[in-house]
Amino acid sequence: MVIDGAVGIVYGGTNTTWFDGSGPYTARLGSLGTLTYGAADDSSGTNEYVHTSEDGTQTRFFDFDSGLPAALRGTFKSLQTPGGERIVAVDHETDGRLKELRRSVTEGFDDDRPNLGLMPNVGRRRRQCAEARLRDA
Repeated sequence: MVIDGAVGIVYGGTNTTWFDGSGPYTARLGSLGTLTYGAADDSSGTNEYVHTSEDGTQTRFFDFDSGLPAALRGTFKSLQTPGGERIVAVDHETDGRLKELRRSVTEGFDDDRPNLGLMPNVGRRRRQCAEARLRDA
């Protein structure tokens, strides 16, 4: 959400982290996370917001471009953890509402047996959607 030039990131519907500026943004209230705005990393030719949390997790959000469906503006695009987990919004309804998330996780083996390439990656698909939304304040 963007209000008077401040950008708020709302997680879980109740927790908001506020940033001021026009990119790179400055976090309020001592937050150590960062927020940037610029060209998307998906070759789409669009722009996106990227929130990097203290642990290095990057959450990407669609921007507020008027060419996007209203329900898509400022919403969750993807999340990448330092450990390699990736969650991506892969499908949306025509009005922009989130339809499908895809999660991929790289799994390792904890014992002394060699990984013979039998399980290098594990993926899961779910129809339930969690929502993180960028809001104008």
